[in-house]
Amino acid sequence: MKTLAALALMTLTCFLFHSSEGQVGIEVWRQEMCCNSYNKARVPVTKIKQMRRSPGHCKLEAIVITTVTNRKFCKNPCLTEVKTMLEKRKQTALLNQIKC
Repeated sequence: MKTLAALALMTLTCFLFHSSEGQVGIEVWRQEMCCNSYNKARVPVTKIKQMRRSPGHCKLEAIVITTVTNRKFCKNPCLTEVKTMLEKRKQTALLNQIKC
């Protein structure tokens, strides 16, 4: 009985994944990870929880800063301010990936 239920669940999951609506859902999720524009607000280094690069499929290359209150800021990676933040947080791997 458990095997039949697991098989039915896997079949349903595969069907939903391969349907066109499933693909649209994945695309919408991918676009939510992208930045549409740069944010000019200053973010104090002490309030930063995480800094990451926007994914490669995005049209706008940005550094996405997440604060301790989970607010997200998209910053221009070529700005001196952003490079300084990366240096202060010792994120040299991200710093080396920036091409300005």
